[in-house]
Amino acid sequence: HGPLFDLGIYHIAQMLYVLGMPELESVYGFQSSRYWTHPAIDKITNRTAPVEDLGVGMARFKGDICMDIYEDWAIHMEDIGCSFIAGSLGGLKFTDVDQTGGPMAVPEGGQIMGGGDVQKPRLTYYGINEDNQLFTTQLNCALVDDYGLQESLIHPELEMYNDNQLQWYSYLRGILTDETRIDSPYIAMQTALLSEGVVLSNELGRSVTVDEIKKMAKSIAIRDQETPFGTIHYDFDEYKPE
Repeated sequence: HGPLFDLGIYHIAQMLYVLGMPELESVYGFQSSRYWTHPAIDKITNRTAPVEDLGVGMARFKGDICMDIYEDWAIHMEDIGCSFIAGSLGGLKFTDVDQTGGPMAVPEGGQIMGGGDVQKPRLTYYGINEDNQLFTTQLNCALVDDYGLQESLIHPELEMYNDNQLQWYSYLRGILTDETRIDSPYIAMQTALLSEGVVLSNELGRSVTVDEIKKMAKSIAIRDQETPFGTIHYDFDEYKPE
């Protein structure tokens, strides 16, 4: 499904988590695969079917929260900008966010898959103090900078939350429990629910409610899997957070 299900899942999941996993009400979305192509280029790149280059949407949540979604692979425009949250008391901007899963996902040398250096995420907060004066505060969140190294020394347990693989390892070892780990299954399900809403809304040409998304979404998940260790049965009852 193009960039919405590629890069988009990182951004949507991150924003849902930071917002406290708000409950989805409805989604309006649009996708396009009409970006310029050429038959000669399509032949070289083996492009045989249209894939979306652009996916946009607007999601409404309970509590008067609205999320504007924009993801593209190719568009006739320069960089659009980074993710941000804007509220009545302040705003938070996310710069160079981690899309690799943490340090363990980065090969030796610091080069990530597809090229480029490992991200160094930063947060910028815009607010108003008690004297009604505007102020800005920036926080460097990368583990490789001075602040990140200091954080790791003072609170080494935070490393389990800064790397996907280390968190999974810690959970399997019993160091993290269902209560202390990040509830990634629930975050993933809510991200998929919202993303599917964009697709269905585009197909129907109208907004869709969360109940419509659950009713119309078609699952292609494997329910039974044969392995050398036996058959694994997957339970697809609606997942609820711990």
